[in-house]
Amino acid sequence: MTRVFTHRALSHRLEPDAFVVSTETSHSLCRDFRLSTKELLLALVEVARPHARPPVSNYHVGVAGLGNSGQIYLGVNLEFTGQALNQSVHAEQFMVVQAVTHNEEGLKMMAGSAPPCGHCRQWLYEVNGGSTLEVITPGSPATLLSSLLPHAFGPHDLDNRQPLLYPRSPGTQTAEGAAIPGCVSDAEKEPLILAAGAAADLSYAPYSHCPAGVAIRTRDGRIHPGRYLENVAFNPSLGPLQFALVLLVARGYAWDELEEVCLVEKAGSISQEHATRTLLTSIAPHAPLHVRRF
Repeated sequence: MTRVFTHRALSHRLEPDAFVVSTETSHSLCRDFRLSTKELLLALVEVARPHARPPVSNYHVGVAGLGNSGQIYLGVNLEFTGQALNQSVHAEQFMVVQAVTHNEEGLKMMAGSAPPCGHCRQWLYEVNGGSTLEVITPGSPATLLSSLLPHAFGPHDLDNRQPLLYPRSPGTQTAEGAAIPGCVSDAEKEPLILAAGAAADLSYAPYSHCPAGVAIRTRDGRIHPGRYLENVAFNPSLGPLQFALVLLVARGYAWDELEEVCLVEKAGSISQEHATRTLLTSIAPHAPLHVRRF
């Protein structure tokens, strides 16, 4: 039976993790509301947008990306009062974090409430399948990302043949267990350090070769890991704390629920400590930051 479509009716059909729509659910939504895949993506953009946190610009952005698996990943923009604008998380970055977290292996199509900015076009070009990614916005036909970013500078220009979301196994950033020896200080903090070390091991750092991971403990005792994700153009890279904050927003947490944070990183040409400490001091000044290097 065809159901009457409203954004409220659509949102009520989503899984508890509302920023990821399973293949089965997306198919049933298309069938029940008589929507094409493109129409569903555009509708999900509007479902996502109210969750944005843009206290600086007050400009709410929503996106929805279709993965190779058939799952759909949503994203919104995050801004941080008192911080430099480059600490912000763009909606497209938020969406890719969701895809990375759910082991997606590429993107086919993305809908947005507005065309992606230049920063995000560069960010999306890093993703497996980025050059053939279809981008749609309300009232406009689908356009290939390669048309929106002509003469693109991509991972291959720095000899990286395994772009973001490219299928790979854990353990390719650090030797097994390398992030752990010398880092564990006591039994109470060990789970947090282990989680941050595991996130560092899964991070994407093909250009600096300096993997980093963060783990946040919230008031309820839950641990939220974050991985460092690089971009061939460097500036669109996403820090591990921002990655973890995306997970917090997707799970409905407020910034004052952060209780403790650990950063584990490889000593090398770059460090995430200053950026992590600066942002953490702004959003959760009460939360201590523990830093371990391997």
